[in-house]
Amino acid sequence: MAAIKYEIFDDLFLGDFMRTTLLNLKDLGYGYTPYVTKYADNGGAKFKLEVKNYFQAYHKKSGYCYLTNRFIFKSEEIFRKHISLKTNLYKIASFLSLQLTTILT
Repeated sequence: MAAIKYEIFDDLFLGDFMRTTLLNLKDLGYGYTPYVTKYADNGGAKFKLEVKNYFQAYHKKSGYCYLTNRFIFKSEEIFRKHISLKTNLYKIASFLSLQLTTILT
């Protein structure tokens, strides 16, 4: 909890300098990691309203790129929930996603 208190969780977690125990949480996937590492630690947004304001400020700064990135992020999130990593469809979609990201951003 000290890592969260001092806003260094992302540094320790991403640098692989700590051991993490999950309580009532399946994994540190998309529903957790960006909120703690990017939005809370780096963006200072710790509550729902702050996260909403964070996204609004980000949207104002980046405009078109923000919408493109949100579309790609949400599409990947939905796709990953329903398609196995081992399928050819997943590999093709990953390749296309990378190409689309490169073109649009």
